[in-house]
Amino acid sequence: MDRLRALMENLRDQFEAMTPRDRTLATVLVATLTLGFAGGTTWYLKGILNDLAANVITAKADLAHTQEMSGEYSVVAAKLKAAETRMGAFHANQINTYLEDWAKGAGMLPQLKEVKELGTETQGRYRQRDYHVEIDNAELGSIVEFLFAVETSPYPIRVKSAKFRADGVGDSRMMDVGLDLVTYDKPEGGG
Repeated sequence: MDRLRALMENLRDQFEAMTPRDRTLATVLVATLTLGFAGGTTWYLKGILNDLAANVITAKADLAHTQEMSGEYSVVAAKLKAAETRMGAFHANQINTYLEDWAKGAGMLPQLKEVKELGTETQGRYRQRDYHVEIDNAELGSIVEFLFAVETSPYPIRVKSAKFRADGVGDSRMMDVGLDLVTYDKPEGGG
């Protein structure tokens, strides 16, 4: 503290020893340096505050987006859970039983001739099974009812392709149909 006091007295003595013109120049120089330092510091701090403000705006936008996505995620997660619950009730190895029930409901059980598994492929947590189904001599209305039952069933099954061949003329037409179906299920221990 004494050193600082001694330094200040030394500076004051040298300032008083200056000519009035030198004192004015020194005062202007000190004022200019002080204003430059204050202005530079202010400019630097303003830049830092602007960067921080931009970071806050970005963080707010990210938070809003995350909250929006969280809501969408909840909806999708609920749909996925419901689909997996339905999938758990479906037993792809009993596809014949399901198809026979739907054919019986459409009044065409005797016309359901063949259900043949074409292949199985595992994709991630799910297994896809392809089947070929042959229907012979069925009425068009029964076939439509059967296809409607397949497509609207709560089980993960869909028609990949269908080939129709009509026999007869007019209202007495009978149809032969070849269907390619695909089903999905979870293999044992599939997550």
